[in-house]
Amino acid sequence: MVVQFLCPACSQPLEIDDQWAGKPVSCPYCCRTVTTPSESTLDQSAIPQATGLLEADGLTSPAAEQMAPPEIPTTSHPLAGWSLALGAAAVAVFIGMNIVLGMDPEVQRTIGGAQTTREVQERMMEQMASGNMPSWFLTTVIGGLLIFGLWLAGLVCGFIALSKPGPRRKAHLGLLLCGGLLLVSCLSTISPLIG
Repeated sequence: MVVQFLCPACSQPLEIDDQWAGKPVSCPYCCRTVTTPSESTLDQSAIPQATGLLEADGLTSPAAEQMAPPEIPTTSHPLAGWSLALGAAAVAVFIGMNIVLGMDPEVQRTIGGAQTTREVQERMMEQMASGNMPSWFLTTVIGGLLIFGLWLAGLVCGFIALSKPGPRRKAHLGLLLCGGLLLVSCLSTISPLIG
């Protein structure tokens, strides 16, 4: 059984267990010590009933209605497609440059017979020291910068697309192409040094 009464100091409704009836207690609202009555002095109809904010305004509660689950995007972020396209373009330019340079007779004359990367570099340095810059050297530099730009843009787009909601397959494929290109580039540079 409980004893309900109004605090004589602040007029807030209080409720205590009947074991505290007739004893001094501290009001949780005004922190004053008050003596409780031996039985309830508060009329039950005088106690205000709590209502939700929406119900007080005449609106329906969201809990009362069937709430729709959050909408999950079914299409991937546009940057995921860009990541895939840029990664594929970087790979295509890399392969194309290697094919064209591999078949160019001037490249074969300049570095033909070189067995290691160091020998290729020494022959290139000899060509440049003599003031005879090979025509394909500028093409290689521009192609390398183009590959690097496509690769970097593909990585950035892929990582941004991964942070967005929705399907991520295109972003994963784009990052896979960019990562594979980096791996092949590194291995093609390191492999002559190893073996």
